[in-house]
Amino acid sequence: MKQSPPRSTKILLTIAAVVTLAVPVIADLNHTHMLNPLWPPHARLHGAAFLLVNIASGAISLFLLWGSYAERGSRLAVRVAALLPAMGWGALLGALPFPGISSYPDGMTDRPPINGNLVVAGVMVVLCVLGVVLDGRARRTS
Repeated sequence: MKQSPPRSTKILLTIAAVVTLAVPVIADLNHTHMLNPLWPPHARLHGAAFLLVNIASGAISLFLLWGSYAERGSRLAVRVAALLPAMGWGALLGALPFPGISSYPDGMTDRPPINGNLVVAGVMVVLCVLGVVLDGRARRTS
């Protein structure tokens, strides 16, 4: 009998997928990021590429969770649905130790004490990990 992930896993991973798909579009296509005149063209290239990776990751994750295909609900499908958003948000956190990196937008003079980029990234990684943990527990108990 094929087992589906628990509802809690699907909810957590769906939130992570939708945030991965939508938030970078909203947050990065503006004057603080991709349209920022301080950004050189090569930086915009990397920004656009990462934006497209985020959109694809969120969309593929949603398909893995909700699409119609033979292996839907499999352990592998759930793991990949969690891995895609976690990689993008985790890369944002993993980039912090590199020299010259700032998690605040260029030209931002008033920097809040809590960085929204890092909070969202951390929460998304936690949602993905928690979704996989809940799925694993459900599969072990049934």
